[in-house]
Amino acid sequence: MFDFIYTIPTHRPIGEEFVNGFFKEVDYANKTLKKNGALVIFEDNNEPINKNVLTKYKQIYPDVQLFYIEKQRVFEFYDKIKNKLSDNDQKVFEKLYPNKNVNYGNVFNRIFLFAQLFKAKVIIRRDSDCLIDNNGEFDVFPIKIELDRIGKQIEDKTVYIVGGGYKGKYNLDIDDLIKDGNDYTLVKELFTCMSIPAEHHDDIIEEEILGNNVDFVEDFIDNDSRAYPECGNVSLYKLHEYLPAPSQDFILGSDYFFIDVAVHTKLNVTYHNRAVIHKHTSDRSASKEKVRNYWYGLMQLIDSQIFYRHFYDSYLEKVNFNTYSKTQQVDYIVQNMQKAYQEFVQKFDDYREEKLSSLLNLLQKTTRPEIKNSILELTQTKTQIYNITNVSILEHIKLIETWQRVSNVISQISVNYVSEVINKSKIEL
Repeated sequence: MFDFIYTIPTHRPIGEEFVNGFFKEVDYANKTLKKNGALVIFEDNNEPINKNVLTKYKQIYPDVQLFYIEKQRVFEFYDKIKNKLSDNDQKVFEKLYPNKNVNYGNVFNRIFLFAQLFKAKVIIRRDSDCLIDNNGEFDVFPIKIELDRIGKQIEDKTVYIVGGGYKGKYNLDIDDLIKDGNDYTLVKELFTCMSIPAEHHDDIIEEEILGNNVDFVEDFIDNDSRAYPECGNVSLYKLHEYLPAPSQDFILGSDYFFIDVAVHTKLNVTYHNRAVIHKHTSDRSASKEKVRNYWYGLMQLIDSQIFYRHFYDSYLEKVNFNTYSKTQQVDYIVQNMQKAYQEFVQKFDDYREEKLSSLLNLLQKTTRPEIKNSILELTQTKTQIYNITNVSILEHIKLIETWQRVSNVISQISVNYVSEVINKSKIEL
């Protein structure tokens, strides 16, 4: 149906400069790169708060096909899938429904499911707070590199992911951890809390945090890379058909699962230097509650990453998924996640306690009152977090195991229903 879908999930009003950039990039891909792509906006609000601004820019870019997926449409689609699943699969699938909680993994899962409905093999993802860069001479469109390489055979390997980084704000809210503008000591402590090996700390700071904040001069493309694209500047090929993200509420970073799997199993991840400009909105630091929720989500990430890094390092690093079929990949992941989980709950209690305690000690070193005032409350959530992590890992394993059956249901949905969704979601002039 489409060569690609260009997706923007949002739960806030999108500024006009951002909307203009999204339309402009899709328009460039369709007209200059001769592709057939669609702009798909996922509205995670009960009201269509972005419809007017999207309609305005549809008038400016009339040739861009625009789909506006409101929450009601998501529920209707999910109900249609759920009704065709077994009772056990329904219980797993219910975890994907939108709720009032922040859920980064399910945001990507939603994109994954609609991409299958739209029969799109390629997904391009931008975040609603990302701008296209301009070097003074031209717009630095990441899509140029993405569509040139995604899904292609390069050096005898299929390219499954193409992406880059952020200019401006890093994907973690680390401003309060940087001393005197250039002292990253506390940031490195945070990386240690996140189980990131010390030998990678300087590389992350130099390449991902500082390296992307330079003027774009020419393309640098790292084929078959172990660098991690950001989820707001990434494209993927086919992985959405079998690598769903964890469905855990509140946790940060759960949407990077498919990138982690690709990197650790030698699938071709191509990294480029066409960074997008990332602008955190002020709402995440507007109150003590917002600040507390952010660090609560990071605590969940730290605890869950102990499991996932154990799984990646112990089980994925030893395999080359380029020689595995999709079914073999899923079987391998499910079986070995189960093994890794048993090891996790039996051997890692002390390590988990150490990492969360280290984070809370790190937060004591910040100067921001809203963070310091949240520490006692965050300390009281540790036992809760351990339980949530344990349950969520098992739910993720079940979701991966169930996903192919969900995909089979989507593939059997009638053409008439697909047309109905498209017609109801499409914004025309």
